[in-house]
Amino acid sequence: PHNEPRYGNTGRNSSSLPPLPLDSERSLLEQAESLILRVYIHCPEVRSQVVSGLLALEDREIYLSFSHHRFLWQQILELQESGAIELTSIESTSLISYLQDKLADFPQELQYVSPLLYLDEKLQREIERPQLVIRASLACIERVMCQKRYRYLVEMWRKTDCATEFDLAHHYQQQIYTELMRLKSLDRQRQTS
Repeated sequence: PHNEPRYGNTGRNSSSLPPLPLDSERSLLEQAESLILRVYIHCPEVRSQVVSGLLALEDREIYLSFSHHRFLWQQILELQESGAIELTSIESTSLISYLQDKLADFPQELQYVSPLLYLDEKLQREIERPQLVIRASLACIERVMCQKRYRYLVEMWRKTDCATEFDLAHHYQQQIYTELMRLKSLDRQRQTS
């Protein structure tokens, strides 16, 4: 039989953080990734913050999850590395023109990424405070990945025989607690108001 983790609501009967349904996770992740890319494209004054944030996620082995988002980000990075334009100072309309030219060779991908190149009125209002959007989007992306790790660790802890593998069970408990604390911190960061 298992002993419940000592850190409160981190075991089988956890009620403090109900897992997000997979559709909800996917939707949150897609929305957060889309917003961060839109901020990059449409808010030149904070592009360096977007790059720093995405690089910080990569340092923690968290990457953009949707292939069309990764594709667009790769095209942006290639434009930057080519030195053809200075992305931190180029106006949004010029960046969009460069991207459209570059993406013309990829009609399949263009249909998925072209909505990111334009803002409707609602999206324009959403990104009026880009620093807040960056913080919330990055936290959301990391939170979804952290939630997946949390579920995995709980499952591994459940499969561990605490009577014979006490050290391993204790290790999982510690990791579960660490993920739980990180999830709570990320939830605070996601608050945009």
